[in-house]
Amino acid sequence: MVSIDFSEFFIYIMGWKIDILVMKKYCLGEALESNSALNINHNHKEKNMEYFKNCILKHYIDFKGRARRREYWFFALFAAIIIILVGVVGGVLDNILGLSGTLATALVTIVDLGLILPSLSVLVRRLHDIGKSGWWFWVSLIPVVGGIILLVFMLLDSQPGSNAYGSNPKGK
Repeated sequence: MVSIDFSEFFIYIMGWKIDILVMKKYCLGEALESNSALNINHNHKEKNMEYFKNCILKHYIDFKGRARRREYWFFALFAAIIIILVGVVGGVLDNILGLSGTLATALVTIVDLGLILPSLSVLVRRLHDIGKSGWWFWVSLIPVVGGIILLVFMLLDSQPGSNAYGSNPKGK
């Protein structure tokens, strides 16, 4: 077990400063240790990647059922990492080949198109997990406010027990 002190570590996303400990506690629903150190268990890395693999391989266009917060956020994390890596590799190849961003744009577009359906699928199943209809996705079209509403929904904890969309994936 490796212990890393994140007391001075922040993530900057679109100008917002997010404390990694707060994000871990509220987004992933995990308890924090009192000494403000984050212990990383290497056995969880494989399981976290499994959420992404399951969304791609098993639930590619599955809009039924429920998805935990953990499944949604790890899918979003790994999808973002893949898009960034493809963009960087495409940019390097563009530079080597003397192209002006054409290859990077094409590669990122292809990856984005491949991730549209699983992204919508996990979003709808996440909305089901909190007891909302998948049609709440359309609230994201409202400028500024819609995205904030959807973000709040994605941060909410699962509805305990079974609901109209199935049993709780946490088993509670």
